[in-house]
Amino acid sequence: MFIRDPKRWGKFKRKITDLDPSAEIPDDPSHVLSVKHFSCGSWFRMSVPYNTERLKTHVKSCTSSATRGGMGGMKTLHKYGVMVLDMKTPTGTHRCPPESSSPTPPVAPSLPCPGIAEKDDARIGKYIERVFLPSAGGKDVRMIARELFSGGFAKLSSERKDIVRQQQIKTHRWSIDYIRKCIHAIGARPCRGTAQLGLTTDERLPCDRCLGLLSLRMFRNSITREVPKDENRVYVPHIYQPAEFGRMYSSGFSDLINGVCPMY
Repeated sequence: MFIRDPKRWGKFKRKITDLDPSAEIPDDPSHVLSVKHFSCGSWFRMSVPYNTERLKTHVKSCTSSATRGGMGGMKTLHKYGVMVLDMKTPTGTHRCPPESSSPTPPVAPSLPCPGIAEKDDARIGKYIERVFLPSAGGKDVRMIARELFSGGFAKLSSERKDIVRQQQIKTHRWSIDYIRKCIHAIGARPCRGTAQLGLTTDERLPCDRCLGLLSLRMFRNSITREVPKDENRVYVPHIYQPAEFGRMYSSGFSDLINGVCPMY
């Protein structure tokens, strides 16, 4: 379950009330992305926790405030707990306002998480073109070598180096889907498997754990690196791409790898 940061949550609520003083913000952590616009009575799903851009965009274009019950988005007296006498009610009696129950925030359908892709960060597309790995984002091999063999990685035998790399795979933080051109969180905080709900029921958004990769320094550093030139691919370490691919790139067969090779 998502755990709210008290300071960021307080700042988020202040931003929401600045946009709509009567907005409804559920306290249930499972509905952390849901906000109700008072004027039109619609629930909206924020793109990521603490982000208010979707409500801000809606408020600018919402026309319901001027037409909804003629109230123009103003709070009613009942909103403040003031009892209003019905003129048709006999003197000495009053009619209590009916209890109103707020509609339950929308629940995301059980659709698969789409992961993060180029639309979430333009550098992701280039990153997927550059690497040839099923997963990445693990601990440094030098650290693992010290943990397993109490020595430096460079001085290990080929067999022990391979053991270190196998152990590193177990610490990877993200996997790469070359078919769908997207990335999912794995490891200690894996993808939740279910998409978050967008503004429409058929809009799928990445889960919070996949989106969390965008704030991970290791991930940002990885997607920032430039794609090597084809002629330099042969020098890329073999742990990052098969040696055969490096030779094919340097020989001018990049189109075969990028567009025709059935692996990708």
